[in-house]
Amino acid sequence: MQLYPLYDVDHDVVAPHGLIGQSWDGDSVGVDGAQDDYTAAEVTTKAMAEGAIEGVASDYEVEDKFATDFKYSRFDAVAAKPRDISLLKGARRSGKMNSNMRGAGASPDLEDPQDEEETAETAEKLQAEAAKAAAEAAVKAVAA
Repeated sequence: MQLYPLYDVDHDVVAPHGLIGQSWDGDSVGVDGAQDDYTAAEVTTKAMAEGAIEGVASDYEVEDKFATDFKYSRFDAVAAKPRDISLLKGARRSGKMNSNMRGAGASPDLEDPQDEEETAETAEKLQAEAAKAAAEAAVKAVAA
């Protein structure tokens, strides 16, 4: 998944914020937050990007699905500077992108090409099974 802003966020008087928006802080530095360990057979998610976001995950909670107010909200702001990455504890890496691309991205946890091939094969099998089930249901519906 990759996200690209629809306007020049680097020169906006109100810098983007929120869990995703704060990634566009104009500094060309990526900050990695806490990540879960997916090597076990069963995983309980507990990482909440600590180290890469200002504050903690609960600071971004809103009252309801239409609410805009949270600790770092900039919804009604007329000016707001980007986050201060010197306050973040996460590992830094180059976030440099070419001049034609601005965005944030995510990559799958799979790093082994063989794993990716197996995942693609599994997806194809599941799609074929779903198509077969749909065809069988259609035949039953016509017969009824």
